[in-house]
Amino acid sequence: MTMRKTAIAVLTMLLLSMCGVAQQYTTNTNATTVKLADNVYLIHGGGGNVTALIGDDAILLIDSMFPETAAGLDAALKSLSPKPVRYVINTHWHADHSGGNEYFGGRGATIVSSEPTRAWLASRGNDYRPNAKGVPMATAGLPVVAFRDGLDVHFSGERLQMLPLGTGHSDGDAGAFLTKARIAAIGDTYFGAFPPRNVLAVQSAMERFLAILPDDVQIVPGHGGVLRKQELVEYSTALKESIRVMQAAIASGKTLDQVRQEKLLGRFEKYSTPYMPLEKFTSNLFGELSDLQHR
Repeated sequence: MTMRKTAIAVLTMLLLSMCGVAQQYTTNTNATTVKLADNVYLIHGGGGNVTALIGDDAILLIDSMFPETAAGLDAALKSLSPKPVRYVINTHWHADHSGGNEYFGGRGATIVSSEPTRAWLASRGNDYRPNAKGVPMATAGLPVVAFRDGLDVHFSGERLQMLPLGTGHSDGDAGAFLTKARIAAIGDTYFGAFPPRNVLAVQSAMERFLAILPDDVQIVPGHGGVLRKQELVEYSTALKESIRVMQAAIASGKTLDQVRQEKLLGRFEKYSTPYMPLEKFTSNLFGELSDLQHR
């Protein structure tokens, strides 16, 4: 199975959970570790991917999985190092990425996120399932450092560049680039499939993040295996070309039915999924660009 198909399969399971098909967030607490560099690991298996940077006397995490799997994540970390987790950086507020905040924050970790992510967690929490009540996250799990325009984090000789990625997947997406290790974590801004919404924002985020990444970077997406930069370049190019084709179609007066019948975006079929098939993506993008045109 390719890395892109793996990411899509994981995403589909999570989306089914969001729609009420599954009764719980997850029952999998068997986290698996993959070594990316001398002191950097990818940990997956209990929610969104986690990037762990093991420093001289502490550990820094990018994302924290679900509430139910935080202890499993902690156990996986202890198999790598007895050092405590001192920092947790959230790529966005969804529960599979910020759910472990209270667990680690309650044990002394400093939580970091974008300002929109902190605002969401503080007001509505991280339950993103339909009809969720929106209970604010407990103080222990809230970010105490929040950035708007970017942030540099220096940790055990590593420099992390934090970059806000806009509203493509959530209200406050962010990416992190470990400049020494040449590893980037991009959260759910990329999951190898057509974005369900905010296509222009996702494409813009891709371009801005790609601009700071070297060609040999290892990229940790929100779900699935490690990516190479070229995969992100191809995805960004596909979205950019989809936008261009659709803008031209709308400008020429084509209707949505005509765009569908002519399959103007057919060449990008490989990014189709059961959750977001090409026809649905076509409708969404047509609506998004039409709305912009009439503002």
